[in-house]
Amino acid sequence: MSTPRAAAYLFAGALILRLVYVYEIADNPFFTSPVVDAFTYSQQAAAIAGGAWLDFAPGPFWQPPLYPWLLGLIHWTAGDGFFLAARLLQAVLGALSCALLFFLGDKLFGRRVGLVAGAALAAYGPAIYFDAELLPAVVATPLLLGVLLLVTNARRRPGWHWWLGSGLLLGLAAINVPTILVLAPVLLVWTWLNGDAPRRRARCCLLLLAGTGAAILPVTARNYLVGGDLVLISWNGGVNFFIGNNADQAATTGARPGQAWLELVAEAREAGYRNGSESSSYFYARALRFIADEPLGYAALLAEKTGQFWSGDEIGRNRNIYFLRNYSALLALALWKQGVAFPFGIVSPLALAGIVLVVLRRPRQRLPAAAALAYAAGVILFFVTARYRMPVLPLLLLMAAAAVFWLIDEGRRRPRRAAAFAVPVLLGGIWANAGAGPMVMEPDAETYYSLGHAHVEKGELWPGIQALQRAAKLAPEDAEILVSLGTAHAMTGNNKRAVAVLSRGAALFPDRLDIRFNLGNAYFSLGRYEAAADEYAAALTVAPEPRRPDVLRLLARSRARAGWYDRAVEPYSELAVLRPQELEPRLALGSLHGRLGRADSSLHQYGEALRLDPGHPTALLESGLLLLEQGELDQALALVQRAASRQQSPRAQAILGSVHEERREWGKAIAAYRAALRLDPDYEEVKNRLAAVYEMVDGAGSE
Repeated sequence: MSTPRAAAYLFAGALILRLVYVYEIADNPFFTSPVVDAFTYSQQAAAIAGGAWLDFAPGPFWQPPLYPWLLGLIHWTAGDGFFLAARLLQAVLGALSCALLFFLGDKLFGRRVGLVAGAALAAYGPAIYFDAELLPAVVATPLLLGVLLLVTNARRRPGWHWWLGSGLLLGLAAINVPTILVLAPVLLVWTWLNGDAPRRRARCCLLLLAGTGAAILPVTARNYLVGGDLVLISWNGGVNFFIGNNADQAATTGARPGQAWLELVAEAREAGYRNGSESSSYFYARALRFIADEPLGYAALLAEKTGQFWSGDEIGRNRNIYFLRNYSALLALALWKQGVAFPFGIVSPLALAGIVLVVLRRPRQRLPAAAALAYAAGVILFFVTARYRMPVLPLLLLMAAAAVFWLIDEGRRRPRRAAAFAVPVLLGGIWANAGAGPMVMEPDAETYYSLGHAHVEKGELWPGIQALQRAAKLAPEDAEILVSLGTAHAMTGNNKRAVAVLSRGAALFPDRLDIRFNLGNAYFSLGRYEAAADEYAAALTVAPEPRRPDVLRLLARSRARAGWYDRAVEPYSELAVLRPQELEPRLALGSLHGRLGRADSSLHQYGEALRLDPGHPTALLESGLLLLEQGELDQALALVQRAASRQQSPRAQAILGSVHEERREWGKAIAAYRAALRLDPDYEEVKNRLAAVYEMVDGAGSE
């Protein structure tokens, strides 16, 4: 079978498996309601599809932009079918990785090694899983393989474009996952050691660097021009480095978006670091301080992370990967832990054996081995999770396949030597699987929280509440769970339950703005305006700057409804300054000052409202009523007539009648009162006034 045909069959088989998996998980609540990073990427995709290609994130990029751009293009093209379209395209990319791995293996190790490695990747459970997740690993894998293929071709085929293209692809991969830049030194050293004349080697290295820079520098320029900060690709590197390198690393790596995460990220800002590059440097400095102060502790941590990388366990990041087996029979077959952590518990020792063999015996094949070790080191230097290990997995499968065939071939020729080599491989397999732990398929608090969030996002409130209640039972002091559960109760209209849950959250986390704000909303919906006002005031105290107009507005409304008119003036006045073009604060201030007997202040505020909207009926009517009370009858009449012409309301006609009555224009007063009664026949006050006017008219006639 020809190489292209073999690659096509491999691609087709891998694609079929991935499409089957997508079909199986289509009813999964996470399919259209992603959580954590996937949720962020989907939100960014929507913003990009709306036209925000360069400014979908404020300031310099927090995360590398290539994957959001790809998702944005899919969203722009597919619209409402985004979630399915994204997974279908990613299934194609995953299948492409299998074909690329076959080509790389075929060039460096021979047909059978490449075919076995590609087939292993095609059926590899975690690869199938991540190819359907809205995460950048699915793009990183084919890019990494593409870089190695181009460099391999560049070595064999003369031409500057191969080296420049290799660099461009490396730079493109870096703006998707910056960790891939650890390959740059490997590629440069390999190019130099395997070149011809020194001048040609230098030219090849320069072309490689030029291509890499050409892909990255536009992102750097965007960060400076749009974000006002000189950041190479993204500024989350410092935070991620600190997460994986500190005295309490287990806690920081387990922190998900929420209270703990917000407190961590806020540290740099509280220390006076304002922009992205400064914040990143702050966290790098903290981690390096830990390394310098506790070298033995760091050495132990580094050993632990190295063990995690080569362990058979699939370490989730905010998600329990094994739980997802519940939604897919295919994944259940391809990912499990029963004594052996399948599949990486088998791949790991074989891959290490393959790397040793290549380094010791096969110089021509050292490039993928060196790339695998470099990428593994890059992951270990930060922190280890299954998704960060995923891009280097194809190279590890290649090494594992090479080791398997070496053992087979050597076993035929020199069985004792093969057996001797198999012993450390077997011991490595025991070690890789010993620390994997049990396979947990029951949801933990994190999983229940994600399920609840996904159900609520889809409008399935009761299933969402049930999942969040289970999460709260397992983690009763988790702020994110409490605020989500309380908010879900409020969405169903059960504000009493919302108050009970959110009050517990406020007691545990008094400085959480979102808990205070949502608790205030629940109190407001119950008509407990005093309690609502207290929560809104607490929310403003928690986050004094910048002032939140939405919180100020609700604080002012709740105080006004509680009858605290004087205390409602302050937040409405501040809101009027923050939002000078809004009518509501001006109208509310006019009403409040009027209730407090401050006629001049009330008239001033209604005048400001009329400046914004000269024909506003309420401002016209209330101003006219105030002028009527002050005896300014001509001005009052002009304003009330304008209001009555714009708003056919019984009150407008009643006030117009009062103005005419004060002016002793009895006929006009009677006409206005009758108009009011036509609009509201039960308007008792107008009936009384109309009777009084008739009496006056009759009395004047009898005289």
